[in-house]
Amino acid sequence: IETRYHPSAPIAVLPIYTDLKAFRNERGSPELRVKFEKFRTKLLVVTRLEPEKNIELAIQSFANVAPADACLIILGSGSQQEALQELSRTLSVESRVFFEGAQNPTPYYALADLVLFPSHYDGYGLVIAEALAAGKPVLSTDVGAARELGAIVTSESNFANDLKLWFENGPRHGVLAAYPYADFSEYVQRYADDIAACAKAN
Repeated sequence: IETRYHPSAPIAVLPIYTDLKAFRNERGSPELRVKFEKFRTKLLVVTRLEPEKNIELAIQSFANVAPADACLIILGSGSQQEALQELSRTLSVESRVFFEGAQNPTPYYALADLVLFPSHYDGYGLVIAEALAAGKPVLSTDVGAARELGAIVTSESNFANDLKLWFENGPRHGVLAAYPYADFSEYVQRYADDIAACAKAN
């Protein structure tokens, strides 16, 4: 944009704000722990069930490499739900793939051992920031801010193999490497500063 249009004000990137304290402080749900207690390892996908989110890659990779004592929990709703449920049946993992619908993800982050983010593309990847803030590792395609935030970054073609490596070697803890705001007031201030800079340039 700067090369083609030469704007009079500099371009600023303002990622989405979320209150990460909620994820850092969540202790989890006893009900969820009981529901999934028979599974040693719990993988989690939090997303809209739409084509660009590529949830079929998560299900296929899980079916190919996950041990029998692992489960895949999918939070979200969307147009692909029936097709994804059928895929889990076709791959004979329907007893270990759980479609939980659109839910508050916070207690599920506390429950999960690994969060999967298999999107074809993404503008930022707020789920990655949330999961890492909760101390959970994230296996992600190379989209949005996955690298900057601290996810384990892979390609679609290597997703299953890198999931297999995670089962073998971890890591078992995630660290949020970068997040641009200390609190909501800082986000508001940066947003206001950006508007002021544009107004001044014009």
